[in-house]
Amino acid sequence: MAIALRLTKLSDDGRAVTYSFGAPEGPQRTLIFDRVDERIWPEDERRDGAFRAAAGKLARVWNENGDVPETLTYQA
Repeated sequence: MAIALRLTKLSDDGRAVTYSFGAPEGPQRTLIFDRVDERIWPEDERRDGAFRAAAGKLARVWNENGDVPETLTYQA
């Protein structure tokens, strides 16, 4: 099964970043990344495969670059 997700930054207050994520043509969900605690969680508390893929991609970019981008894509 293939998965394609797009993450789009909604807000950034310097500590926490909020992203919408989901399939490009599907319903969007929200995740929050806390830079200080280095914690990512889904706003709806559903920790399913889509969330894990989005969170994993965001964590890898954070670890590689020390910052988070406006948009990200994930495909597997």
